[in-house]
Amino acid sequence: MCWAHAGTRIKVGQRDELLAQATAGQGLGRYTALNYVNSAALDDNGKLHAIDLVCGFVGYRHWWNEKLRSSANVSLFTADNPASVTGGGVNKEAQSYSLNLLYS
Repeated sequence: MCWAHAGTRIKVGQRDELLAQATAGQGLGRYTALNYVNSAALDDNGKLHAIDLVCGFVGYRHWWNEKLRSSANVSLFTADNPASVTGGGVNKEAQSYSLNLLYS
């Protein structure tokens, strides 16, 4: 298994933050995105093939006041799910977008 992971939080002004995270590697499917893809697949000869993936997100958190804040987030996921081993009906990519307003 080979992988790389990086993340950051950058302060913007007094309280706002820019958040980012990225992960890439082989055999990570069961550990990322709630097992959206498998970590590996067996071929017809019983050989195990690790599945490559890349995923990450970017988000921005803004504080309107002491009790009210918003976040905007984008996340992307892609996997090299080889159809020759896994068949055609497997997950290959996903995207997620969110915008919220929270009161604490």
